[in-house]
Amino acid sequence: WLNIFLGNEVIHTLTVLITTLYIVNRRKRVKNDTVE
Repeated sequence: WLNIFLGNEVIHTLTVLITTLYIVNRRKRVKNDTVE
């Protein structure tokens, strides 16, 4: 069960990182569109 727990932690961390990067990129894109 330890391997499953560690695997879930890694997947959770990756999901949070990917979601954060996606939101940041979308905000940058919106700012660029507003400037233009």
